[in-house]
Amino acid sequence: MHEARISITPFCNYRCFFCHNEGLAKKEGRKPQNQDLRFLISRLLDYGYNDLTFTGGEPFIYPEVLTETLRWLQKAHADRLPAVTIVSNGSLIKEDHVAQILKYPKIKFHISLHTASDEQYPTITRQKRHPFSAILKTLQILAEYKTPYKMNYVLLRGINNSEQAIWSAVDLAARYGARAIKFLELLVMENNEWLYPYFFDVRSAEAIISKRATHFQTHNRRKVYRKKRLALDIEIQQLTCKIGCAKCLENRDHTFSAALQYFPCMEASEVYYDLKNLAFDRALERGKKIIVELAQKYGKRSPSLIQETRYTKSRKELFFSMAGVQFERFLKKNNGRLLEQKQFKDWYYRPRTADSVWESKQRVIKIRQHATDERRAKIIGCTVVMDEIEGLLIQRTIYLEKDREIYVGELENARKIMEAMDMVCWFQNDLLLKVYLVDGVEVTASAVGGGTVIVGLNAQSFSSEIEMKAWLKKHGVTPRGEKLLTLLQKFCGTIEKGLQ
Repeated sequence: MHEARISITPFCNYRCFFCHNEGLAKKEGRKPQNQDLRFLISRLLDYGYNDLTFTGGEPFIYPEVLTETLRWLQKAHADRLPAVTIVSNGSLIKEDHVAQILKYPKIKFHISLHTASDEQYPTITRQKRHPFSAILKTLQILAEYKTPYKMNYVLLRGINNSEQAIWSAVDLAARYGARAIKFLELLVMENNEWLYPYFFDVRSAEAIISKRATHFQTHNRRKVYRKKRLALDIEIQQLTCKIGCAKCLENRDHTFSAALQYFPCMEASEVYYDLKNLAFDRALERGKKIIVELAQKYGKRSPSLIQETRYTKSRKELFFSMAGVQFERFLKKNNGRLLEQKQFKDWYYRPRTADSVWESKQRVIKIRQHATDERRAKIIGCTVVMDEIEGLLIQRTIYLEKDREIYVGELENARKIMEAMDMVCWFQNDLLLKVYLVDGVEVTASAVGGGTVIVGLNAQSFSSEIEMKAWLKKHGVTPRGEKLLTLLQKFCGTIEKGLQ
């Protein structure tokens, strides 16, 4: 299946606060022109695209464009009709639209509905003109016409990610005749970093769903669950960009606008090609080159701030403290770019009768729970060796298991495992960690209060400590004078005393 997405219009009658607008940066103000759209579709069919998605904005701002395009397709391309999906928020769909569109033989709808609550609906969509009851009326029309449709549900932490909210959405979709409901992750990038607190890992949603439903099949990034006496599929789909740019050529579909623009990457939306001035095949080739360049630049990463965990047998890091203002100047001066953001809680444990290795914090076992993945806790074991040289703390971490961490379900399960092993919690930490790229080196930063930032460098980027210090000097880094190890030991000691 060769897929393409066509934005009928970038404009929408909703203002959902998390919307990425299909990654289209350029706004085309005029109504989509039939001749442009037909030219684009014909070229796509010539190049083997057989699965088209009409999206927006909100495509039903121009319902006549949709219906006329589908009629034209049946007349002009009857021998190679593509499958067509229309993505809509459902607010502008009328019964006569459905009746006309269903005359196309290979049609389905995706309805974006991110809550089953009439109270939450205006908060998410940021509009009051179309109440939740109007959307239910649209769903009823779709059901009465036996329209094949799926409900898309973007998970938003603290808004619609509770167990009750998720199952209410599943029940709503089933009640109104949906073929499936798909739970999706939020796209968070550097230019919308403020959305990070709303990100919810789809695997936590899967943990909720798997309690009542059974895993049926897996398609690439999408898992399908089914529940007895429920006539729909429950789909869990991981964010494409989490798997890294290096995989994008295998997994992406191609995005176009009705104004004849081609956008190779939704995360680099400022890059597009005007098909009025560039041959279609050359535009595709240039787009492929852009993706290859991004793959070379990011590898297993992507511009998304949410990344998959990368495993390693050992790590070597350099830590030092800086004033927060000083660190901001350092980033600005050296063009530091935000790569990733993660917030988690750690609970450190040791045996009730600990020997000197445990007492000296050289051996560590901890429970970690990410704020974005609150339904899955993991246990991490490692050996830690720390040396302090001239105010710089060098930490070597060797993980005890090849896979580094063990997922054990919810937090309470992890705590029970620790208790069963007669382990006691001696320290807990709530950390917001940001990862930057500065002159080819990964730099982490976490605030510890009092305007102080603990900064970490991936020491494995350097061949020697001399080279590492030269890098610090080159980039104008002057660590604070206090001994960081002493500072951290004092901090941990205070917490430990408080927990006893």
